[in-house]
Amino acid sequence: EERVRRIVAANPWLAGRLVVKDGVTMIAYDAVEGKDAWVDVVGLKVFQTIEGSACELGLQTAYFKLPSILEANTAAVGKGISIVGKDEPVFRVSVISDVAGSACEEMDGVKMDGGIKNKKKRFAVVTSMPHCIGDGYTFYSIRNMLSCEEDIRSLDNSRCPSTDDKIASAVKDAEPLKPVLVNLMFHDLKTALWKANDMSVLRLDVDDGWIKREKEAYLAELSSSSSSCSGDGKDRPAFISTNDILARWFFKFSSPMLGLMAINMRGKVPGVSHNLAGNYAREIPFCRRDYESPALIRKAVEGLHRAASPPTPIPTIREAFGTGVSLMTNWCAFSKEVKLEGAKIIMHLPVYDWYRQERLNEVSHIAVVYRPRAGQTSILLAVPKNELELYAEAALGLIEWSCVGSFTNLL
Repeated sequence: EERVRRIVAANPWLAGRLVVKDGVTMIAYDAVEGKDAWVDVVGLKVFQTIEGSACELGLQTAYFKLPSILEANTAAVGKGISIVGKDEPVFRVSVISDVAGSACEEMDGVKMDGGIKNKKKRFAVVTSMPHCIGDGYTFYSIRNMLSCEEDIRSLDNSRCPSTDDKIASAVKDAEPLKPVLVNLMFHDLKTALWKANDMSVLRLDVDDGWIKREKEAYLAELSSSSSSCSGDGKDRPAFISTNDILARWFFKFSSPMLGLMAINMRGKVPGVSHNLAGNYAREIPFCRRDYESPALIRKAVEGLHRAASPPTPIPTIREAFGTGVSLMTNWCAFSKEVKLEGAKIIMHLPVYDWYRQERLNEVSHIAVVYRPRAGQTSILLAVPKNELELYAEAALGLIEWSCVGSFTNLL
């Protein structure tokens, strides 16, 4: 509780409420006199403790049940528009005690030793924030401060009116995506009429050995080739990242006419610094020739523009109509292990309301890359249910996989 108090004192907007002023939705909050000021985080509904026995939360709880459990116990804050004009927080940390374990006292290959093996000492820390006030970078910057080894700092939640124009200029494909919007509307209609968006969620644990071999193979291929990644004989990448390898794998396997990758624009655009809270991520579109290799993806990320040569055109409305869109985002660079005195982390797991989020009908495949614990990379995948086994088979020998829940999207 004291740690949350200090975080909110440094970032008083976390204790604010969403309001509408002059037609603009914003966060209203009281000023705090200094980082050491006392803040009533319990009274402001920013911090709470919950008995685990009351919420039926455990290590074996099916993933698709987590959102409703957390919502029912107020551990999850409301979604943007639902809390505008209400006395509801935009940020909350909940400590859930007595979290139930498994019969074998083991989860994801990590044995729970010492005090953690005793279920009465096992607990969950739930950090919740609506997307409307922050992107992945904002969320993890705040969450990381819960660690006793992390400095508490203030993030600036103000926004310069010219920022969006600067970002749009940097990401050269911000305007030509009308075909995507039309296609997404078709997916909404298809789901509403035929309940066609029957999806599954699974988690893949990435094999570092496979990543290393893939990097070495692609770099060796580039070194021995007279051509570059884009086919124009120039601009060979100096390195290939894990994200490049995973993005190529995901896009090639889902094979969308258009793939989208979310990019954190902080530090890439003048005036958009790493101290800014809010939504500063933008999507780079990839056509099929743009994700042929990890090197092409690397060049696109560095240049904020798809990199195939000759350049690929954005699909027309006619070409894109009825096809799926794949979306990938990577939070690994933002996440740090939260270390709490006297505790050992078992697993970090992003929780999203896939089950009732109708807007996900717009996207046929989603990949969220994250760190469940220090030194490990995992992917949460939301894919059509009839493709679940295909992803599992494709991952064998490359990525360990486990199904964390399947669902049929309900309207």
